[in-house]
Amino acid sequence: MDRFVKKSAVKSLKRQNSGKEYDKEYDGKKRKRNFQSSWLAEFPWLTLDKDRGIMKCKICCKWANVCDPKSPLVTGSDTFRKDPLYTHAKSSHHTACVVRNDNSKKPIKDTPIGKAVVRSEKEHQHKLKGLFNTAYAIAKNCRPFSDFEWLTKLQMKNGIDLGENYLNEKRCKDFVLAIANQLFDEVRSKLSCARFLTVLADGSTDTTVVEQETVSVRYVHKGQPVTELAEIVPLESGKATGVYKAVKQGITAVTGDDGPSLIGANFDGASVMMGENSGVKALLQKDYPVITVIHCVAHKLELSVLDAAKSMPYLSTFEETIKSIFNFYHFSTKRRRELAEIADVLSTMVTNYSSVKAVRWVASKSRALLAVKKNFASTVLHTEDAAGGSKDAKTKGKAASIHKEITSVRFVKMLHFMLDLMDIITETSKIFQREKLTIPEVPDVIQETIMKLMNLKQHMGKHSKEFYENLTANKQFGNQRIQLKGAAPAEYKEDNDIKKLLENAISYIQSRFENFKEAPLVYFKIFNFKFWPQEQEQLAVFGGDHVQCIVDHYKEQLSEEECNKIPQEWVALKSYVAHFRGSPLLEVYGELLRDRPARFQNILVLVDLMLTLSPSTAECERQFSSMNRVKTALRNRLSNDSLQALMKINCDGPSADDFDPEEAITKWLTSGPGGRHIAGHKVPVPRVSVPNRPAATATATSSQCQSKVQTVSISLSDSESTDDEIV
Repeated sequence: MDRFVKKSAVKSLKRQNSGKEYDKEYDGKKRKRNFQSSWLAEFPWLTLDKDRGIMKCKICCKWANVCDPKSPLVTGSDTFRKDPLYTHAKSSHHTACVVRNDNSKKPIKDTPIGKAVVRSEKEHQHKLKGLFNTAYAIAKNCRPFSDFEWLTKLQMKNGIDLGENYLNEKRCKDFVLAIANQLFDEVRSKLSCARFLTVLADGSTDTTVVEQETVSVRYVHKGQPVTELAEIVPLESGKATGVYKAVKQGITAVTGDDGPSLIGANFDGASVMMGENSGVKALLQKDYPVITVIHCVAHKLELSVLDAAKSMPYLSTFEETIKSIFNFYHFSTKRRRELAEIADVLSTMVTNYSSVKAVRWVASKSRALLAVKKNFASTVLHTEDAAGGSKDAKTKGKAASIHKEITSVRFVKMLHFMLDLMDIITETSKIFQREKLTIPEVPDVIQETIMKLMNLKQHMGKHSKEFYENLTANKQFGNQRIQLKGAAPAEYKEDNDIKKLLENAISYIQSRFENFKEAPLVYFKIFNFKFWPQEQEQLAVFGGDHVQCIVDHYKEQLSEEECNKIPQEWVALKSYVAHFRGSPLLEVYGELLRDRPARFQNILVLVDLMLTLSPSTAECERQFSSMNRVKTALRNRLSNDSLQALMKINCDGPSADDFDPEEAITKWLTSGPGGRHIAGHKVPVPRVSVPNRPAATATATSSQCQSKVQTVSISLSDSESTDDEIV
């Protein structure tokens, strides 16, 4: 009997000791367990890492802050058995992760935090809108952040409920930064649909003597060329390498690593920018061999006039006299008052004297000359009186010198002629300062300007005509019969001063704009349909060679299909556009780019490229004007981030009346190191996918691009929650 009891005990002990060891032995020797693909259907959260030979729960791995970090299906299990899967599926940690994951797929309004936000959204958003509108108006009008406090108090006094929070200048700065960041996000979204890009850059010194480089980008959006601020960069070095680094930084800030094709650059004429060997131009051409670098046409025009003026020695004396008149009256209220009293006696109005800038000579010169002409009689009488009656010897000397110069026949003649000349140059300069100026328009404008100057050689302008009509034989001038000194003027057509100045101006303008007769800029003139042949046979063959030259020059930016089809579609485009000769160039091509008819889709790539090229950096000058209004002597501690945000709003933002703060509010709510909270809940960050840039093999239509440009709204009805949502 004992032997049977002992045998039973031994068997029981063997079974207890050999359980786990037996399983291992069974798994190792008798059966090899493998991952079963059928488990994926039964456990949809399961995933297999084939390389490592382990299985995991992808939901628990996704929500690391909720799952059990020690779970084998989180760290990775190579025990391919079904029992652990059942156990994991029923665990509390896995259940919590599943709930979190399910909530992440719902609209925010259906989640717990969404419901909390919805309850307080209307009232809270109304207050935020008021605060953001106030901050935007401050930025748009270049006012200091400190104005925010008293403006909000004033509004609350007038019965507007803005809440009790965010009523200080620090929050105003946060709002402005959020608004500017939203504007930059919009630029990035638009650029993701753009095919080509031109960079504009110019440098200036701010009020704290920091060299700032404004970098702007020009691209085509909805069929129209758009120029916007990309970044303002304080230069580490004023040399070409330092400027080039800033330019590259600005481009990357709005395009990322895979942006539109950089096909153009537009700079002023400084040697550091346009140097052929070591300037920014040379560095760009090294990295982008096909890039077209253009010297700003507005700068070129002014430099042409300056060159012409320098070739005539008397104009240096003439300009110094104009500056002396300005200085004589600008720094003395007593003299301005005396001048006004004399003007009142003569029944004339005094015009404030304007300074002649060393830069932007054309615009400042016109204003200064016009002021001298209008105040001429009063100035002559006042300087004569000051030269004889002033007790201050210095004042007497200055007045006598000015009086002697401005009462010469030559000065008065040149004053009136220069006004005629400046009328022509100023008109051209204003055209060249247009934001949407295109390459094909430039040669036409230059030709028109030269013809006007040639006509001025033969026919006097309105100001010169006024001079000759009001000058008597004994050299008395004007209604006040002011006696002029010096030789009587020659006939207008025979006047050497006038002939020489006009001939030099024409010559310098022609030489400085010679590059528009060179490749590749000369090829784009074929897109100016106002100069197309009238005869059908001539029109049929017109421009074919130039189109092929453009294709050959930019073939790296074009697909093979586009290169083959563009010459064919050029004929069809001419046939269609010829019906709109009387319409503005930008209007016709803009409509085509918006609609993108299938029969023109390849040739319109060249139209897009042509509109992207920028001939003028006038927008950079406007940005510097904005910088000077924003960063004043009283705001010299303004950080560069704040300066950039304020400039972006001031230059590129909509008017305060048209500003909609919703997207900026969303930007602010979903930003910050810890996020924002509403009704005790953290606001989730909506996902925004950045659309892919159109590939070279297929040009995206305008409507496609518009649908790709996604913006985030504070409205909870269409937002999606993210991985950071709180349940």
